[in-house]
Amino acid sequence: MTALMVLLAAPMFAVAPSLFQNRSHTPKMLFIVAGLALILAGTKRRGAALTPMAAFFGACCLSWIFSADKLASYAGMPRAPYYGLFGVAVVILAYAASSEIRKDKALVVLEFAGSMVGAFAVIQWAAGSSLMGLPMQDGRAGGFRGSPVMFGASLIPCFLAAWHLARTEEPPVYRWVGVVVIVAGMCAAQAKGALLASAVGVWVYETKGAARWFGVAAAWVGVHAYILSSGSLTSRERVELVNIAWTSFKQHPLLGWGPDCFLYALQANRGAVYNSIVGPASQASAHWDLAQVAATLGLAGVGTYIWTLWSLARARWTDAVGPAVLAAMFIQAQVNPIPTDVLVAAAVVIGSRQEYEGTISIPEWVGPLLVGIALTLAMYDLTPLARGAFH
Repeated sequence: MTALMVLLAAPMFAVAPSLFQNRSHTPKMLFIVAGLALILAGTKRRGAALTPMAAFFGACCLSWIFSADKLASYAGMPRAPYYGLFGVAVVILAYAASSEIRKDKALVVLEFAGSMVGAFAVIQWAAGSSLMGLPMQDGRAGGFRGSPVMFGASLIPCFLAAWHLARTEEPPVYRWVGVVVIVAGMCAAQAKGALLASAVGVWVYETKGAARWFGVAAAWVGVHAYILSSGSLTSRERVELVNIAWTSFKQHPLLGWGPDCFLYALQANRGAVYNSIVGPASQASAHWDLAQVAATLGLAGVGTYIWTLWSLARARWTDAVGPAVLAAMFIQAQVNPIPTDVLVAAAVVIGSRQEYEGTISIPEWVGPLLVGIALTLAMYDLTPLARGAFH
């Protein structure tokens, strides 16, 4: 099982970083599918939120039928696969399959990987170079992901895994080294959203009852109050992205523009205000989960997405690290998108820490089917002939 978790965690971190610098989504998908194909041994998997997750996936499928770009909705945008059908499917399968994972093996893998990458971020920040031939954005460590935002999101579940192990191990001293190094990596990336999300995760970990969710609600209000009151270019861009998402939602209120098709909605509805802020640049994400879902999946997506979050929040947990990761991912999604493979790792942690309700049977052919889909995506990426077949 430890080897399996390495397969799930390694793509985010350090096995072959050059694979994740190109515009192709294939390497990431191949690693995810390999891990899921292994994890799908046996047939019975349980989860507290499988029904709303299945409904959310159904909304994605309906939206795909009328999407602005069928391939983007199916596979995800090449550099931003957030809500493509394939990404949603592998995250749900990771959650469903995680019911067999026990103890802290998954967390040990995340702690180790996060510590290595945190140290790498500090080194490149101190050296003033990405060490990979890539420019650093305003001196911010970006590592293998390029984007400091994505880099910070990758470290959130690692930080909370390290925090849990430090709080439960005896003696815990050496475990705190991982916590410190991962936080240092976030600081080197200047990932303010990731630091806030991690702090909220610690709050949820250390508190019980209503205080847990009061803290999350307070952070949610504080984040949006800051964005609305701040006059920075970043905040102004986020506000305008929400306005564009609202306009896009009104144009296709039931099923949206299609999974992961926010870029097309933006191109159709961007105006002088947005152009004056960012110039010709474009965003594949609304940088707010609810705005993203509303624009891309419409009312069907919003309803099932909120249902899923509510079901996860109300689940019975075996320990505190599950709700901590859930809360941290939620706060991160209010300000920045989260890569699919990070969501896979978070789904494994969340699903493995729940007291399960309900049962789902996953046929044995699902794993090979996912491998086939991944190979199809590889063909699309690598051969002009396959590209022509898709269009």
